[in-house]
Amino acid sequence: MPFMGLRETCLRLGALLLLGGASCIYAADLEFSAEERRYLRERGPVKVCVDPNWMPFEAINKQGRHTGVSADFMKEYAKMLGIKLQLVPTENWSESMDKARERLCDVLPMINQSPERAKFLNFTVPYVSMPVVLITDQKATYLDGLKSLEGEKLAIPDGYIFAEHVRNNFPQLDVIYPPSLLESLRAVMKGEVTAAMATLPIALYQIERHGMSSLKIGGHTDFYIELGIGIRNDDLLLTTAFQKAVLAITEQKRDEILSRWYNIEVQQARDYTVLLVLVGILSVFAAFLAYRNYSSRLFNAQLSKVNARLNDRNQRLEQLAKRDYLTGVYHRVNMDSELERDIEHCSSNGQPLNIILFDLDGFSKLNVDYGHAVGDLVLVEMSRLIEERLPDNVHFGRWGGDSFLILCPDTPTDIARKTAEALASSIHSHRFTENIQLSATFVVATCHPHQKQASVMKDVEHRIRQLKQESPGGVVFMDTAQET
Repeated sequence: MPFMGLRETCLRLGALLLLGGASCIYAADLEFSAEERRYLRERGPVKVCVDPNWMPFEAINKQGRHTGVSADFMKEYAKMLGIKLQLVPTENWSESMDKARERLCDVLPMINQSPERAKFLNFTVPYVSMPVVLITDQKATYLDGLKSLEGEKLAIPDGYIFAEHVRNNFPQLDVIYPPSLLESLRAVMKGEVTAAMATLPIALYQIERHGMSSLKIGGHTDFYIELGIGIRNDDLLLTTAFQKAVLAITEQKRDEILSRWYNIEVQQARDYTVLLVLVGILSVFAAFLAYRNYSSRLFNAQLSKVNARLNDRNQRLEQLAKRDYLTGVYHRVNMDSELERDIEHCSSNGQPLNIILFDLDGFSKLNVDYGHAVGDLVLVEMSRLIEERLPDNVHFGRWGGDSFLILCPDTPTDIARKTAEALASSIHSHRFTENIQLSATFVVATCHPHQKQASVMKDVEHRIRQLKQESPGGVVFMDTAQET
């Protein structure tokens, strides 16, 4: 590998900085040669390729911008080097790797080093490390490493470093390579594979983000990925510049960036053993009191941490108890309670409450044609699609089966109607898993003060059943005070 000498030199430099306790170097203090300064001053934008769906570490958001952990680090490095970054949009990680190989992008902000990638990339020292785990169905038994998957199917996202590791060390495994981590997780949900291989924080993010509550961290591997910056290996000056920036960033800044996206718990072991010299009963007694005081403070600090974690866990469990097990949105019981509260709120204000009830059209046939596993995935995708398009002041939940309810307190009727029309259009134009296209029938209903909750929902449900028989796929308004 032609760059190995430089890389080893930089690693040694990093070690010396750390061992020597050197203070962190700021942008103005970075030492560049005249050639490097001229290069950075005259260089155009640095083209960046990322994994477009690898949150919380990196992604391309709806506005087409680079976001996540690597985006924040790259902004800091660019500021230190005085350069501009230009995102090269891609559809998946495999495409990003291809563009890097073809020199269509200069930098991959977060990548693990391998001999194959070293053919076209140089690498900085790692600045993020994380474990790789196995994701399985909730009902699966715990997997004790990759060896326990012999005779089973494993999913690894195409182009990920795991693939190379598994091919080299576990050639006996039956592996498929979906185009993304999300597709790998879907393969587990459908029962097409026993497990998917993923980095722990990204797996947890995707499972929570897409409401995949039927999945769990079902096993461990002995594999860790060490992520640094990959730079095209025909641009040595750009490599040395980024290497200096990575080595110079402060530990405080690094922790600050990471804490924006996920929490890292660091425990340090310290040796507080004290050599006590018996010079008298008084000194022994004083040492005992000091030790007991220290132990008490340490215990109280640990107890406070445990209580804080328990409180956080309880809050999370309380939130989970309100959620539908499949889609992650509010379930029927919670929506009943919210509806009752919203009706009381509107009654106290003397204002009507607008609600939106919608059913997916032909969903029973979809389950028959594609199976319930695919049907479940469609419900999950549809829930995320709706959530992303709703304002913050509404409540959205699963009313039952393929029926969903949206409560719109303090929302004018015309706004509720426009919201329903936009949601109906979004569902109809979206391509769900297996390239499935759906439509939904919507009823926008106005509830008036002092109306009974059960009566309101009975009328709305009756109306939507009529519509699904007569003209499915439409958006209809009704005033519940006029229903009999």
